[in-house]
Amino acid sequence: MSLGDSLRKAMEKLRNSSSIDKETVKEAVKQIQRALIAGDVEITLVMKISKEIEEEAFKDLPKGINRKEHIIKITHDKLAGILGGKTKVPEKPGKILLVGLFGSGKCVHPETMIPMPDGKITTIKEIYDNNPETAFTLEDGYVKELAKPLEVFSLDPVSMKNTKGKVTHIWKLKKDKPLYKITLDNGNNHQVTVTQEHPFFVLEHGEIHKTRADEIKIGQYIATPKKLRNTHCQNDISAEVMSILLPNWIIVNQNLANQAKKMLIEKYGTLKNAFSSFGENYSYITFVANLKAGELRVSTLRKLEKLEFKYESEEEITVKRSGSAARKVKIPTQINPELGEFLGYVCADGHMRKQYLEIVNEDDDIINRIETIGKNIFGINPITKPDNRTVALRDIRFCSVILAEVFNRLFYIPYNKKSETGTSC
Repeated sequence: MSLGDSLRKAMEKLRNSSSIDKETVKEAVKQIQRALIAGDVEITLVMKISKEIEEEAFKDLPKGINRKEHIIKITHDKLAGILGGKTKVPEKPGKILLVGLFGSGKCVHPETMIPMPDGKITTIKEIYDNNPETAFTLEDGYVKELAKPLEVFSLDPVSMKNTKGKVTHIWKLKKDKPLYKITLDNGNNHQVTVTQEHPFFVLEHGEIHKTRADEIKIGQYIATPKKLRNTHCQNDISAEVMSILLPNWIIVNQNLANQAKKMLIEKYGTLKNAFSSFGENYSYITFVANLKAGELRVSTLRKLEKLEFKYESEEEITVKRSGSAARKVKIPTQINPELGEFLGYVCADGHMRKQYLEIVNEDDDIINRIETIGKNIFGINPITKPDNRTVALRDIRFCSVILAEVFNRLFYIPYNKKSETGTSC
């Protein structure tokens, strides 16, 4: 909806009201605020106009008009004052630049994941909270005018390509209206929770139309990106992988264990002195046995890092749980095509429990591909079995607590089946 349409809608609400009270005016002002801020009007000016309309609405009436006419007139005058009145067209021919306000708000649930052009994924709540600008109070919530606009992905409805756009304002709305959950029949739990006025691009009769969430109908086709490209993405994720490892896990790497042993002896004289100073919750005998076997507990590595212990990252690390006979799991520290492909299968047709990661499919070639690359990447032989839902459908299950934990903490893949969670990739 354009700025003009939004303002006309607010004015129509005033004109069509059988009686006008303070609540009616507040609701109209609320719509006007949204329209102006979505049109990139400066927030301080929006607040000034809102206050003036509310203050003047119930003052003494001029002679010859009623309250409704009075309120409509002052609202019209205030808007005309900032959006422009009559303009005299130059008599001589010349070049005229036509400038229009643009932009529209997109309000989603606070925990909605937002992919950014720099490769990061964050929630809309984190974006709002992490921007230090002062929040202005509106009739229906709060808004921040960003000193440094954020770069986000945007759809160009003409070229139908993903482009980069600038976010200039961030809203935080009051919870006074119902939210709409829009779910796509497009693989594993593709859905988004939005406000009723959130716009979607819908394909109808070969044309793209912008449609509000509360006007979406079952069976309509909604535009979604096949892929999001970014130029800032780095293949090396070793730092991220190391940061999500749990303290009771063990890294299996002879070179790393040897480097740690050498540093500890140089600093403390003996391994026993080093272990005593660390205050670990496992025995010295286990500590020495681990080092001899080329193993280092993550809790010990964290203490070494505080001593400025430096080690070279490798293309993958091998991890196992301590105090158990759990299998070793390889964790890649580089984003490569195989890992990207596997993530795609998980996001499209996968789900997780605490004990395993599972992907369902009925295509033999795809099933073989999932089994092969899963084994190559993680060193785990999957268990493939029939799924009772259809004759051809099969479950490919990778049983590993560590693998499930890594996918949850590193790639934000939620636990539980897709019917039990409101989060998706």
